[in-house]
Amino acid sequence: MSELERLKTLAGRRKNYAAIMFIAPEGAATYTDGDVVQQPRRMRLLGKRLRLVRDTRIPKEEFITSAERVEAAAVPLQSALDQVADPKAERPLLVKVQVGIAKLVRQELMSLKNGWKSDYTEAEIHEIIESVPDAKTPDPKKPPDAKPPNDEPVPQ
Repeated sequence: MSELERLKTLAGRRKNYAAIMFIAPEGAATYTDGDVVQQPRRMRLLGKRLRLVRDTRIPKEEFITSAERVEAAAVPLQSALDQVADPKAERPLLVKVQVGIAKLVRQELMSLKNGWKSDYTEAEIHEIIESVPDAKTPDPKKPPDAKPPNDEPVPQ
């Protein structure tokens, strides 16, 4: 049962109860409808509104209890949303990590090749480890160049 439903029950299930209408003019949909990313914000707003209500049928402590429950429920939702934040925002950091790993792998390969030089010829080493040209560090803000789907030159 939602906190608004609980409060309506305490008020005797009156349909157009003024205190509930003040808090949620469109019912629970006032706070539940919409983008889930904004849900914790709406829940905190509901908590604030619940704390403002003064009513003769329902004790103030009941509104405060509801406010605390709603605000507490917003915390894990916000935490979950923070964990799945926009991946585009993480792209620049992930590109730097990718470049760092590539550099580390290259250094390890060079070290391995240098260790083998006493036992193998350069040609034998290149049969095992191919030579790879230096790659430019990708610009995280610039998407890779797109090629036409059929690799034919684009008419001018």
